[in-house]
Amino acid sequence: MVSLVSQYAVFLISSASVSLINGLYILRHRLGLRAKVGSILIFSGVLWSFGYGLELILVDFQTKILLNKIQYISIVTLGPTMLIYTMISTGRENWANLRNAVLLFVVPAASLLLIFTNERHGLIWPQITLTGSYPSILLENFGKAYGLISGYNYLTLLAGCLLSAQILIRARHLYSRQGTVLLVGMIIPWVWSNVTMFKLYSFDIDITPIMFNFMCIVVTIINPTRLHLSDIVPLAREVILERMSDGVIVLDEMDRVIDLNPSAQRLIGLPRDGIIGGVLGEVWDTWHKYRSSNDEWERDELVLVEGEDVRIFDTNVSPIVDWRGRVHSRVVVLHDITPYKETEEELRSYSEQLELLVEEKTRRLREAERLAAIGELAAMVGHDLRNPLTSISGATYYLRRRMGDSPDEKINQMLEIIEDGIGYSDKIIRDLLDYSREIRLETCVTSPKFLVRDALSLVQVPENIVLTDQTEEQPQMWVDAQKMRRVFVNIVTNALDAMPEGGSLTIKSRSDAGKVEISFEDTGRGIPDELREKIWKPLFTTKARGMGFGLAICRRIVEAHGGTITLRSSEGEGSTFTVALPTRYTEEKNPTIDAPEALIEGT
Repeated sequence: MVSLVSQYAVFLISSASVSLINGLYILRHRLGLRAKVGSILIFSGVLWSFGYGLELILVDFQTKILLNKIQYISIVTLGPTMLIYTMISTGRENWANLRNAVLLFVVPAASLLLIFTNERHGLIWPQITLTGSYPSILLENFGKAYGLISGYNYLTLLAGCLLSAQILIRARHLYSRQGTVLLVGMIIPWVWSNVTMFKLYSFDIDITPIMFNFMCIVVTIINPTRLHLSDIVPLAREVILERMSDGVIVLDEMDRVIDLNPSAQRLIGLPRDGIIGGVLGEVWDTWHKYRSSNDEWERDELVLVEGEDVRIFDTNVSPIVDWRGRVHSRVVVLHDITPYKETEEELRSYSEQLELLVEEKTRRLREAERLAAIGELAAMVGHDLRNPLTSISGATYYLRRRMGDSPDEKINQMLEIIEDGIGYSDKIIRDLLDYSREIRLETCVTSPKFLVRDALSLVQVPENIVLTDQTEEQPQMWVDAQKMRRVFVNIVTNALDAMPEGGSLTIKSRSDAGKVEISFEDTGRGIPDELREKIWKPLFTTKARGMGFGLAICRRIVEAHGGTITLRSSEGEGSTFTVALPTRYTEEKNPTIDAPEALIEGT
């Protein structure tokens, strides 16, 4: 018997030491309320086992009684602590609040008061004796108040068993395994407590402490580790959440921040202590604006503006439900999609440029087809009209030679009308043929001043029009001087025709970035808005005489040089034609657009 009691005492103290180490590990390395309550359970088992082990091996009677009372700190708090642990483990964290915890521990506190003052009233143990032989064991006679302690412990353990049993009946497979271990862990100390109280075994040693210690190990260590219900929290934080580039925020049912990782903290821009526990919409104005436009927790994009920097996040809110299907928290994941949005915008811009380019090419193709048809018609008409016109011109010349200086003024007047009509018709034929032919340039070195002077020498300027030539000798430029003279003559003639009552025509030149701009600004009638695009089309004219090929040919000549001709006009205030030419002629290149770098790298 001596050897058995001593061995049992050593076993109790050894197991208490191992449990103490496990409890300290859980308290340090596992997070959350569940780990804290689990640690309290383990420490209770340590106190009970260690105290009972010392009680068995010590000799002094009063010391044994003191150690026995100290053990009851664990005994009377067993039921309430286990019930709180069960609440947390079964998804009822809101039940395990401070107010309920205080209420649950009112009876244990009163019980401990009675236990430590038992010598005055004897309500717990009316009599305590020792066995005669060493090692001596306390023999307790239980008083009336002891039933209160036992009854309350059994009641709280029963409540925990019911909660665990409810999981077994209604919950999913993972929670049912958890509930099984919790249920078994609570039944073990309950059963052995009854065995000890009713003396259902023949020896005097109390086995309940070691069974309680074993229960604590099963419930708080083996169960969470085996089912991966506790280690996932520190593992997720240390390995996953803490190192994620995405922001992760955990909210409770009141939108208060329970947890967040460093990426989310950087987005909010506040210290962690200033975020945890606060309503996310109050500590982060960006989230308040997001929730104002998204009440249904739908997946959407959150726009974060930091000065001139705009970042876009794909916001995914996942509800976390307990075993009853009730949402008790939400996990918000903020994934930065700014690079994708920028690439998407570049692709959209690239697509729009392509569409515009295709539209422009299509328009030019249709215009080219139309102009080609006009050109073919012009060539055919020009050749068909030139032969009879040559005959008419020859016949007129013959009549003029035959009649000489006829005294008949009427005949001379008719001949002049015929000759004038022949000249005008010949000009029309030349325009038709010029428009239909391919433009070939014969470039030479010249200057803006020379080109304008050469053109003005072929134009008769009315006396009521003031012409000012402000062109310069520089820069030197490579152009087809003959064809550009025709362009300038046409523009100057149109300007003079637009000022029948007089006015002014100012010609200027300026150079910029390898180009020369020559402008012709008149103070004439101007051109209405609805006619500005039509004047460049062949066969369109506002004059009583003419076929409308003048400006169409001018544009072809300028564009053949790689330049542009533009018009700025206000009706009643005059017009300004501007011819822009490169200083060195190069053949026209196909237009290009800049593709996004991401698209280029992906090909």
